[in-house]
Amino acid sequence: MKAPVWQDVSSLVERCLREGRGGNIRYVNEIPKGVEVFADPMLVKVIQNLVQNAERHGGDVTDIRYSLDIVNGVGRLVCTDDGVGISPDQKNTLFSKGTNKEHGFGLFLSKEILGMTGITVSEEGDPGHGAKFVMTIPTEGIRRSV
Repeated sequence: MKAPVWQDVSSLVERCLREGRGGNIRYVNEIPKGVEVFADPMLVKVIQNLVQNAERHGGDVTDIRYSLDIVNGVGRLVCTDDGVGISPDQKNTLFSKGTNKEHGFGLFLSKEILGMTGITVSEEGDPGHGAKFVMTIPTEGIRRSV
């Protein structure tokens, strides 16, 4: 295990989106440069996992994007796609242990990694209109370096 560190979110996302499978998918990074998040070094795996899940399970995804809002010091790192979304029955178990065993990294592990530094994750998309994963970062876990 490694201690949490400050990480430039835009750079992490950019690297993960470059590694995407491509095809007809447009990868968009709307995160401003110089925003850092205090998180486990495995944050990059969480970002990669969300991209890979959209590619594998999103149906005819044509757009995967990351954005970031900071309101009253609280950050919202958002990964959206324009695929099929997540059905209501899947939302109940999305982050449960043992779900998605056959797909590798898993949302349960992502939730655990984020939780080590107080970051929460939820899925707020509308079924049929794409997935929307929101990582909420506490005020002490986000800063601007420039």
